[in-house]
Amino acid sequence: MKNLYLVQVADKYGPNSFLPIAISYQWMYASTSKLVKENFQVPDVLIEKKSPKQYVEDMEHEPHVMMLSSYVWNFEYNKELAKRTKEKYPNCLTITGGPHVDKRDKEFFEKYPMFDIAVMGEGENASREILKRYLKGENYNDIPHVFPKGGELCPLPTRVQDLNIIPSPILTGFYDEIMERVEKEHGPQMWQVTYETLRGCPYKCTFCDIGDDYWQKIKMFDMERVKAEIDWMADRKIEYVAVCDSNWGLMPRDVDITEYVIKTKQEKAIIKNYNLFCYIDRNKKQIALTKKNKLGFLNDFYLPPMQLATHEQKIKSWKYHSKFNNYISNKKLNINLYYKFTLKNPSNCKWFSLRKNYEFIPSFTKKIFKHISNLN
Repeated sequence: MKNLYLVQVADKYGPNSFLPIAISYQWMYASTSKLVKENFQVPDVLIEKKSPKQYVEDMEHEPHVMMLSSYVWNFEYNKELAKRTKEKYPNCLTITGGPHVDKRDKEFFEKYPMFDIAVMGEGENASREILKRYLKGENYNDIPHVFPKGGELCPLPTRVQDLNIIPSPILTGFYDEIMERVEKEHGPQMWQVTYETLRGCPYKCTFCDIGDDYWQKIKMFDMERVKAEIDWMADRKIEYVAVCDSNWGLMPRDVDITEYVIKTKQEKAIIKNYNLFCYIDRNKKQIALTKKNKLGFLNDFYLPPMQLATHEQKIKSWKYHSKFNNYISNKKLNINLYYKFTLKNPSNCKWFSLRKNYEFIPSFTKKIFKHISNLN
């Protein structure tokens, strides 16, 4: 069994973790080949920017093939990871594709020798054919979309005409596997899905990669698939969805999809509220905080103890100042701060100045603490 490592890393913003749509599509379609499915396994899907050196050293399985999805925000990382991988495993086939790979750059491998193959344009057909030929020991010279090291820069072929032949990483359970692995290592995450209902754009904006003639025709996923994926997101309580359609609202059916999202959210989504509790010394302008939270994704911040709550729950013994309601509630993240004035130093807390040490406060609570510090 050959080991295929998939890489689509993104920077983390707060507690968000991003599910990797592009590299998942490559594997989903490649695995429709019986030969590929029976002879490849995926030991890991890397979505976070771990140290390339440490990641390669910690690999539990020798990588035979590594596929890296490249964007402007991760290309430097991908280069370093591919370089480190080739140093330790020189026979590993390193493949990159994505918007950051210039479809017309004949000198690609002179600039980036750490890669063995560059995939131009849509990569699903190319990925499947590359993996099949790898298993057969054949070269990659005449595969549409594919620019192999030492080979010829290929002409751009036609795009995938029926997007529905690409299995959904959402509906097949592939995303569930990624989520389980990451949360086993790092605890609960606030998951973000990058989501598309179609590909292509009729406009020719010169600042945009999708403005290329290659992307002029619009291809759409079936409506039933779109709705099923929305249902999955609602069932998994996905808190952030980034739609990567080039022009949302361009197609008449976008109205129907929007209405379905609203309907599904009303029927299935459970609004999460996070209640925070802290002590404040009004005289010394200090706040007592602790790291002992029940939410794993906030453990890195000094925050008050937290609990998941509903709007109806009442907090006994904690003074809630309604006149500061606009300032102690973050509606986007549904965070509410409750505080109690005290002159005693709770044993399980650390005291911080409200006038200084703002660096320890995450951005979504800075406004809250700023207004508390001005209380009389």
